[in-house]
Amino acid sequence: MKSLVKSLWKYFIFACVPFAVLLAAGWVLHRNNPASILSEAFLRPVGAAVFLSSVLLNVALPIFLRVRFHNAAIANPPLKAEDYLIHQKRQAAVIGAGGAAAGMACVFVLSNLFLYGSVLCALYGLYSILPSEKKNAGELKAYGCVFSERE
Repeated sequence: MKSLVKSLWKYFIFACVPFAVLLAAGWVLHRNNPASILSEAFLRPVGAAVFLSSVLLNVALPIFLRVRFHNAAIANPPLKAEDYLIHQKRQAAVIGAGGAAAGMACVFVLSNLFLYGSVLCALYGLYSILPSEKKNAGELKAYGCVFSERE
């Protein structure tokens, strides 16, 4: 189980990097100049697009992937640990893209609704894939996957 969690931590870090880098870039770019890079005419549609993509990539698509995986795991009872790992990696990739979308909200200095909404969606997405032995062991047990301690 420890090797599985260690592997998942690598993908969790991969998912965090785009969000953290763009969040830092937005802070550095606008520390002394709070004006947006975009003109006022483009700020609202870009903000809505960034917020919508953040919601889709951090909340909606991961929930859809989890439900699809759950249905497949229930339909084919002996779940393999490799399939579970592939599922978790796929979720980390989607949430990493969502974190990048939320980070763009910081770079563009969008309105508070779009900015904070995007950041909250990214934090929810990252929290949902946070690897822990207890969580992963519980999920594997629920799907009937036998995972020995030495693996």
